[in-house]
Order: sequence, then C-alpha cells, then structure tokens
Amino acid sequence: MERKGIGVVILNYRGETILLPCVESVLAELGPDDGCLIIDHGQEKELMRRVKERFPSVSIIEPEKNEGFARGMNRGLAQIFSQPYAAAWLLNNDTVVLPGALKELKAAQQRFPGTHLFSPVILNQAQAVWFAGGEIHWWRMRTKHRRVLQSESQPFETRFLTGCALLVPYTTYRTLGGFDERYFLYYEDAEYSVRTTQQGGRLLVIPRSRVIHEEVSNLNPDKLYWLVRSGVEFFSRHTPSWQRWWFRSFLTIRRLYNWMRCFFSADPLARAVKRAYTDASI
Repeated sequence: MERKGIGVVILNYRGETILLPCVESVLAELGPDDGCLIIDHGQEKELMRRVKERFPSVSIIEPEKNEGFARGMNRGLAQIFSQPYAAAWLLNNDTVVLPGALKELKAAQQRFPGTHLFSPVILNQAQAVWFAGGEIHWWRMRTKHRRVLQSESQPFETRFLTGCALLVPYTTYRTLGGFDERYFLYYEDAEYSVRTTQQGGRLLVIPRSRVIHEEVSNLNPDKLYWLVRSGVEFFSRHTPSWQRWWFRSFLTIRRLYNWMRCFFSADPLARAVKRAYTDASI
C-alpha cells in the first residue's frame, strides 16, 4: 500500500469554546491526500453535532468514557494508519494551526525518513515561544521546555517533544507502536521520546512550522495529581541505573515535604500530591 498524506488526530475534552477554531485552522491546511479525525473524550454530543454540520469531511470517534491521552491518541493512530496515510499529526484541541505549518512538517518528514518524531514550534496566546524542544532533567525529575529557538529556519534536534502537536510518521509507528497506556495523562510524550531515541530515532523541531497553544486549563488538584503520579512512574521506569540512588533519595525528600504540608494545612493541591504518591506504580 502506497502511503501519502497526513491524517490529523484531534483529541477533544471540554472543547466547547476551543475545538471549532482548532478544526477550522486544520482544514485550511489540508491537501487532497490529507484527512482529519476527532476523538471526543468529553461526550459532548451537541458540540460533535455542530462539528458534523459545519465540517462534514471530519471523521469522529466517540468513546463511551475519557480513556486518557495515551489510549485516546492510540485509538486515533490505529484508525489513521488503517488508511494509507504516511504520518499522523496529533493535536490538542486547544491549538490553532498557523498557515504553512502542515506543509513544513510534510517537507521535513520527506527530508528525514526513518524512525523519527517531529514537532512545530509552539507559541502561546501572546505568540511568544512556548515550546521549541525540551529536556528531560533526570536529576530534578521533570521535563523542561526550551523557549529559545536554536534556528529560525533549519530543523534542529532536541531531547524531548511534547505531545501537544506531535507528528508521528508511519515508519515510527510501525517500529514503536503508540504511546504507553499506563500513563493516563502526562509523561506519555516523554516516554515516547525516550523510546524513539533508544531506537536510534531523532526528535526534530521544525521552526518554520508553527501552532498556537491556547492552554485554557489552570493548575487544579486533578491536573496536579496526574502530573505528579505520571512523573513519578516515568522516572521510576526510565531513570538510568547508575542514577537510581538519586531518584529514591529525591523522591523520599519530596514525599516528606508533602507530608509536612498536608499535616500543617488543608491545601487541596498538597493532598492531591499525596494521593499521587500513594497511587503511583513504582
């Protein structure tokens, strides 16, 4: 089967005010060999009705419940690659694709064949750089976004790509499969980045491809719970063996600090962190 074109997967959750602009910006970029698929995790029937009415070319899958980012995107990847697409572009529903972004990603994919991952530069609402590659800080147990471009025009390599606007070629999917579904939310992109580089692949930022990330969600107990739990599980599984003593020591210090916060206050964020430590599989 000859593969060509890009299948865009948009994962929707609570997208009442943000999904339609996202879809509109995507469709403006699609060529004749491209397509668009929405995975609706919010059970937003009325919103999906409006999407079907306004954008009849868009396919929609409506799972019965919120399956999490990794499983939802894996559902999208499987659907896209059951068709003859050369790559899948995974988008958050709070993104807006700027003109030329998809064209630049297609060109990069053709220029760099192999088991790689690609990302545009991601801007915030003020159109300042929000993501231009990233790092995994093993000592501090966190990922960090770069906010300075290494190049204004040429693709450059990085050590971590966010799942916010990730291009996955079929060659990469065929080799690695999809995301690790043990991560309900957060750090599935870090795990996929690590797995890609372990297979000799490259993580490439394409600076001429740009999207805006609206990011309407603020820090709340649920979000913090998954951020901490998934982070602990990721670093538990992937910290290099020679550095595991530090992981155990650092985690002990963090848990002690959290215990003190919970003891002396009723802060719901601190209690969410405590639940995350308790529930994490390490």
